[in-house]
Amino acid sequence: MKQLAQAIAICMTFLVTGATLAHEGHGHDQPLDQATAVETASSKMQELIKEGMLDEKWATRPAAGAQLARIEGRQNWIVFYVDTDANVRLELVFTTNGEYVSMAQTSV
Repeated sequence: MKQLAQAIAICMTFLVTGATLAHEGHGHDQPLDQATAVETASSKMQELIKEGMLDEKWATRPAAGAQLARIEGRQNWIVFYVDTDANVRLELVFTTNGEYVSMAQTSV
């Protein structure tokens, strides 16, 4: 009986601790507005260039636009850049909370 009481006490400790630590309020759950989406994309683009996943020419291109779009049932920000010399469009996709989803380059 004593072991059962100890086991229950341990389980309750884990339940209370988990409920206490799982909470909102860290600031990362704030939805992006259009200007912040463009800033986030610019930062991510610099990371992708440093990692060698994106050509350096994109660093000098300003964002051509940003729009909310539904992709696979989820609302996302698409920030796009256009290289008119090469007729290429670069799209960076983020969740509405600013998490990077993907990148794509297409011909225009």
